[in-house]
Amino acid sequence: ILDTDSEAYTVQMAFDLEGYIDEEILEESLNKLVARHEALRTVIFHESVETPAQIILKERDGYFSFEDFRHRIERNGSSPKKDFLRKDRQRGFDLANDTLLRVSLLRLEDRHYTLVFTVHHIIMDGWCLNILFGDLLELYHSLEQKRPARLTETYSYRSYLEWLSLRDRETALEHWMKYLLGYDEVIRFPFLKSHAVISEYENRNQDLVIQWESTERLIETSRRSGVTLNTLMQTVWGLLLLRYTGGGDAMFGNVNSGRPSEIEGVEAIVGLFINTIPLRVRASGEERFLDLARRLQGEFREGEQNGYLSLAEVQKLSEVEEGLFDHLF
Repeated sequence: ILDTDSEAYTVQMAFDLEGYIDEEILEESLNKLVARHEALRTVIFHESVETPAQIILKERDGYFSFEDFRHRIERNGSSPKKDFLRKDRQRGFDLANDTLLRVSLLRLEDRHYTLVFTVHHIIMDGWCLNILFGDLLELYHSLEQKRPARLTETYSYRSYLEWLSLRDRETALEHWMKYLLGYDEVIRFPFLKSHAVISEYENRNQDLVIQWESTERLIETSRRSGVTLNTLMQTVWGLLLLRYTGGGDAMFGNVNSGRPSEIEGVEAIVGLFINTIPLRVRASGEERFLDLARRLQGEFREGEQNGYLSLAEVQKLSEVEEGLFDHLF
């Protein structure tokens, strides 16, 4: 809302498909998917109201579009598909009026398509994509084969919001206040020339392949020590931060699923659960690596148990306030 030109919360995924696709069956499948998952019928009212409201509409359509690009030609080195994807991202979302999920089928050749999912991050996280794609495929095949769809039970996002409303905020605030006590200098990501905010959202990828022999040793170390692979890598990253910055206290953001196991069917709920919590690495040089990893794992689990506060609330408790860390693990 503050930066209307930003594409940071517009999530777009494009899949190339081979074969014949019936666009009418696909649209009907999508309408059934929207009827099945209430998060897909969400709008957010935030203007001229005291408190923003998430509203679930009983019915909604207009999620699907079909484009036939078979006879369109490239202009100025840009293909119709690339132009469509760029304009679709730039279009963004009006939270109060738009459908916050758009699905487009682009026909490029007779048996070559691209299926585009564009969604606003406010209604779901990455965990939900497998749920939606699995359901959509089953609905499509059931309609194509004229048989009942074989789908699992759905659970309401409301159950999570009710769980959230019953959490003890004071206990969580106290936990984070103690955890952040004494952290008064932000450890920056090493070697960046500038830490200015990047106005244009972009992805830059660097791939690293870890050889199987090293992977096998990591897995064995994880089993032997009772520490997850995730924690081992967090510990390595924390020690690298300390080494390159010359300090003894570093912090970075850690993304967690935010799905409490005590909520029935939480793995199958479509909605936004993901959260980022701080992970602090303090090392004196006298602690053995695996002892440090075990301690970090315990601290991370405590953090997860109190991870239902927003990152903004947690940052306010620290001495550095905003900008507690500048990168995520």
